[in-house]
Amino acid sequence: MGATVDVSGSNVFSAQTEGYGEYLIVGVSHFVDAMGNYDNNFTAVPGSIKVPPVEAPREPNCETQSAIVTDNNDFNGLGRIRVKFHWMNGSEKTPWIRVTTPHAGGGKGMFFIPEVGEEVIIGFEGDSATKPYVIGAVYHGKANNAFGNAGNDVKALQSRSGNKVLLDDNAGSVFVEDMDGNSVLMDGAGNVTMKSNESITLTCGESTLNMKKDGTITVNGKNIYTIAKEDIVSSATKNMAMVADIDFLASGKTTATVSSKATTVVGSNEMGLFSKKLEAVGSSTASINGGKIDMGAGGDVSVTGAIVKINS
Repeated sequence: MGATVDVSGSNVFSAQTEGYGEYLIVGVSHFVDAMGNYDNNFTAVPGSIKVPPVEAPREPNCETQSAIVTDNNDFNGLGRIRVKFHWMNGSEKTPWIRVTTPHAGGGKGMFFIPEVGEEVIIGFEGDSATKPYVIGAVYHGKANNAFGNAGNDVKALQSRSGNKVLLDDNAGSVFVEDMDGNSVLMDGAGNVTMKSNESITLTCGESTLNMKKDGTITVNGKNIYTIAKEDIVSSATKNMAMVADIDFLASGKTTATVSSKATTVVGSNEMGLFSKKLEAVGSSTASINGGKIDMGAGGDVSVTGAIVKINS
């Protein structure tokens, strides 16, 4: 090894001896058979070269393997993570590794990055150690879930804080809940239930509907219409107030009744009662009082009583 030799041989056409040049031996193989016969062959390069040729070693083939996430705060916004393979020591970890996702692109995509401490499966493009990527995260004995059943009915999405979306194919329901227990349930039977621990506000332009946990409900809008094909019932265990800054109208095509133990109708300036037939009845007493009272009729006026007193 490392020696130089002159190589020569016979020309196959003229049978004359000819030289093939000086060569540097870079490898030799020795062979001895059972009879003690020795043979060898060697590998050589031209002796005139300054640096012998070196064959670049092949990249090692890397197989799919698991790892633990150590960092997921990618400062370049590429959704990458860093992991520690099980054969690494101490604080050793990988460079940033891309994460596969069903949808990705500039300003769009599905962003679900594995949490620190979760187990992930790492693959390698072309089995190259320099091109790792995250295939996905996996459950294990210390990180399981309670969503599965024999029918594989539930498809779920839940974050570490407890925010979740549950799709139940058995009931046909959809359930959405936040970490505080506020939820929306579509039960698959035509019912929608919305639950809030504090308040619910629905807003559309200038219209709002606000419900608070203390039982206060506020409806606010430019024009509010309440229409029923049959009945509308409004009741209050204590007080009910209906106020209009300009006009207030209450009417019934057949009858209109206002009833209570004591009923007061007040007009601060004027009050008019108009009807084809007007009747005022008090089972005990009926009184009409005023600083000045005018009573008139286009026809006859009748005043009837057991005793009629005028200016008495």
